[in-house]
This record gives sequence, C-alpha cells and structure tokens, in this order.
Amino acid sequence: MAECEVFVGNDAGFSHLASGLGVKTLALYGMTSEVRGAPIGQAVAMRPSPCPACHDEGSQGFDCVLRIEYRCIVRDIEFDAVAKVVDELFAAKFVEQRISLEGPFKLYGKAYP
Repeated sequence: MAECEVFVGNDAGFSHLASGLGVKTLALYGMTSEVRGAPIGQAVAMRPSPCPACHDEGSQGFDCVLRIEYRCIVRDIEFDAVAKVVDELFAAKFVEQRISLEGPFKLYGKAYP
C-alpha cells in the first residue's frame, strides 16, 4: 500500500492507514462525519450529500438526522466527481490536510461547539 501514489477507499481503516503511510488518499464518506473522521495526512474526505452525518460517535446506532430515511446516502457518489478528485490527487505534489478544529460535533451524546 505504501507504494501507491493514490488510494481511494471508504471511511474505514484502510483509508486511514494509506494516509498515515503518506499516500495521497481520497476517503469516501456516507453516514459518518468527514469533518470528525477525515484521515490525517495527505487526504481528501468526500461526501455525496450535504446532509449532516447520521452517526454520533460513541453511540450504538445511527439515526437519520433529517428523518428522510437515509435517502441522502442511498444516492451513489457520481463517478465524474470522484474521478475529478483522483486526477487532482495524481497531479498534486502535496495534499494539504484540512482539519476542522471547531464545529457542531457530538461525542458520546454531548455537543461540542
């Protein structure tokens, strides 16, 4: 994996591992927060929907925040949007990590501004 130039994966351990190894990474997100869980390193986190994340870190389940029965993540991420980011990663010498240090986060049911 460390010999890859670009890695594309979902919000799981392999995306975090690739980014940690210094590989330019595109992590695709669904129900979890790309703001809270983006891989550290040369990584881009991407969500198909502007809906808020349905998962509260530390909880045992998921709840659709907007009560629309998860329609926002049923829609696939469009190939052209992913391909554009992958092309940008191949062209980039370095990917600057964008980490949000503030925002409407929840951890174990408690809100953190």
